[in-house]
Amino acid sequence: PSWIFVDSEGRLRLGGCGIVTKMNNHIMGPSSMIRNEPVRSACWTSSEDLNSDRPQPSMASDIQVAGMLLYFILTGGQHPFGASPLEVEVNLARNSSQMQHISEEANDLVSGMLFPDPSARPTIEHCL
Repeated sequence: PSWIFVDSEGRLRLGGCGIVTKMNNHIMGPSSMIRNEPVRSACWTSSEDLNSDRPQPSMASDIQVAGMLLYFILTGGQHPFGASPLEVEVNLARNSSQMQHISEEANDLVSGMLFPDPSARPTIEHCL
């Protein structure tokens, strides 16, 4: 994903996970200062945020997106909710992941991170 950065010391940094700025009818990058209205990218947002008119940042939402990213890394670039942006959005709304090609241990962790109920997702401490 284009929102993963490497700092000067080689550490990975996540920035803006799918949030961009909307200006009139054009989508611009987050550095745009004109009209700061967040627009979510369905591929990298939590299911509860996708289904909300006013998403609220939470650790549980971050855990679900981190689970998507972990699956993406483990499979060499596949998204757990589908192959196209439309398929991802539909499957996220339905809470229907399509997990394949990972070990049983990884599947247990990633499945928990992707769980539809935010309160039932593991904590960051448990994930580590």
